[in-house]
Amino acid sequence: KKGGGSVSYEDVLIRVKAKAAKKQVDSMYRKLKSKIRNCINEEDKVRAYTETKRSMQMLEKGKCPQELLMAREKVARFKMEARRIVMALDHYITTPPKNGEPRFDGGEGDNDSSDDGIDMDDVACVVCRSDEGTEDNDLMMCDGAGCFRAFHMWCLEPALTKDEVEGWDDEEDWLCPFCVARGEMLWCVHEDYWHG
Repeated sequence: KKGGGSVSYEDVLIRVKAKAAKKQVDSMYRKLKSKIRNCINEEDKVRAYTETKRSMQMLEKGKCPQELLMAREKVARFKMEARRIVMALDHYITTPPKNGEPRFDGGEGDNDSSDDGIDMDDVACVVCRSDEGTEDNDLMMCDGAGCFRAFHMWCLEPALTKDEVEGWDDEEDWLCPFCVARGEMLWCVHEDYWHG
């Protein structure tokens, strides 16, 4: 625990949950990179097959070489698998939880509201489920589209410090680990696939 006190079972459980969530998102990212890499390799094969003299002669006769058909099928499959990975994370982020995971209401509230119209009584950490915050362990509300999650600074992996948070511009958006991963995955697809 911060400040040198003893570590409780709840503190350990919170860190384990945060690390498990990070591990799951990292695994999804690695799978996406692998699917993109495989897709690019198969597209290279398609290009190579269509540029060979034998393939061009077969294509002119209305026949398609088996290797070309297989490579095209693999390209389509890898694209679908990559799409499923990104959509699964997006679905998790934007779909209301069924497991009781707390989410704050992004709409207009009227009691104990912040400047954004969010009822602060409804804000709780998705890792530890507590709605209590302190100056050193405040609740961070995600600004990601459709997310509506909050995390204590210490429940994040890696944890945020008070100095890091105070160094941010007030107008700067904060994204939770899930929304950061969604952005990184979309950037990965854009950079590695379309510009790779």
